[in-house]
Amino acid sequence: MSVAGAAEPTRPGDGADRPKLLLASALPPPTGGIPTWTLALMNSAFATRFELRVVNTSPSRWQAVSGDSHFRLDRATDALRTLSRWLLELIRFRPDLAHVNTPYYWAFLRDGLAIWLASFFGARTVLHPRGGDFPEFVAGAPGWLRRFIDATLRRADLCIALTRANEDLLESVVGREHVRYVPNFVDLADFGDPPDRSLRGDGPVNVLFVGWMLEAKGVRELLEAARALPNARFTLIGAEDPDFLAEVHDDLAGLDHVTRLSPRPREEILSLYAEADVFVLPTWREGFPNVVLEAMAAGLPVVATP
Repeated sequence: MSVAGAAEPTRPGDGADRPKLLLASALPPPTGGIPTWTLALMNSAFATRFELRVVNTSPSRWQAVSGDSHFRLDRATDALRTLSRWLLELIRFRPDLAHVNTPYYWAFLRDGLAIWLASFFGARTVLHPRGGDFPEFVAGAPGWLRRFIDATLRRADLCIALTRANEDLLESVVGREHVRYVPNFVDLADFGDPPDRSLRGDGPVNVLFVGWMLEAKGVRELLEAARALPNARFTLIGAEDPDFLAEVHDDLAGLDHVTRLSPRPREEILSLYAEADVFVLPTWREGFPNVVLEAMAAGLPVVATP
């Protein structure tokens, strides 16, 4: 599978008897909630009901993970490339349905334009804000952006709410008939019976964190907990924000029982769930994260912020 941004058919066949679905969504790398959702959808039975193509909205080249949501020229350039691919597929593929996943913030400008373009080409459109703090984003948007957000939400034929708070916000703008609540999901077939962790004896407790290593993911608080629990073993898996790591350099000092790992393939992540004793995600803001669902499916107790 290409991750350079080209549109990808996900099923063989001419698709003549199936509606055409064009999906704008992120694929790995980097690993994250939206790429995980995209792969799960592409590999699901649901995808066989459509002739499906995906326009990858991930960066065209690796960029360091950053918690910075401000405008950046490299991201703007990537957004223009993505919109160009999106427009090409609208012309070439002529979809019946266009589904746009948006992480919002500055990306909403790209994703909102994708909705308007798809509507212009006659496709039915679905806008899917991917995050639990979408209401806070909308409330804090400057006037010009708020007007664009509201107009884009109304332009979409359907808005998907990841959380109940998102549902309330979307319904206040477009009405209940244009909103559907669809939380995140996992395929339980990927998970076998959970191990009997009671058989592990009195060894160190294995604590697992999976997510981007950012301030907003609660990593600083997790390191504070690790310092208070020297007899536990902490494994942190995910792409790192170099600026944030520089800030917590002193917090990491002497924490020999903390292991940091770069993003791992999904198969390896599933194995690490089985090896862990508890999953922790002290994030500051979230919807209902994929990793929490995965940890629950793996039979792990979960410690997370509400």
